[in-house]
Amino acid sequence: MLKAVPPQNNHATNILVNQSLLARLLAHGSVAIEAGRLVVIPHSGKPVPQKWLDENGPSVVSEILKELDADAYYYLDYGVGKYGNNLSSGLTLNFKSVITGEYLYAIFNVELTRSRATKYGKVGDSLPKGQFHLQKRSAFLEFWDSSGAVRPKSNTEFYKRMGNLKAIFFTGQLNHGKAAKLINGTLKPLNMTAKKVSALCKK
Repeated sequence: MLKAVPPQNNHATNILVNQSLLARLLAHGSVAIEAGRLVVIPHSGKPVPQKWLDENGPSVVSEILKELDADAYYYLDYGVGKYGNNLSSGLTLNFKSVITGEYLYAIFNVELTRSRATKYGKVGDSLPKGQFHLQKRSAFLEFWDSSGAVRPKSNTEFYKRMGNLKAIFFTGQLNHGKAAKLINGTLKPLNMTAKKVSALCKK
């Protein structure tokens, strides 16, 4: 997909080598970011392998963000625990900055104990490690739905789907009162039209 017509002289070779990955992609198609996911559409019409997007996506998105003097974050993993003086149950999402490599996080309220008795435990028993339950109006549900990821059938099974967030680039504002903490309500998938991406490379 990225192979160019063999250059006829050394000068042309140097130009090709010095082109950024983004510039080479745009020479052969269009590039956009839709709902936090990198979208590359070659002029040939052939689909870009997902493995290639997974491996090269961060580099391409980084080039776009640098042109805008902006940043975005990608999801790494999560943890659950009790936080603060009141030991409130929480779900921590860990992110990494595309530009700086800084580690950031956001915390959402969740339930870490059983709300009803089952064959696995009594009401009030702690859930197994890594598991959590969500209330119907949970802020985490709003965040999840904004990502475009498919919901599991039950609000008790999101822990099985957390890896689906790894393919998405997010934007968000920092809580300046707490270092490296992102404001939950500002976390949204990154969007960038093909027209805007193309215009950035023509500056």
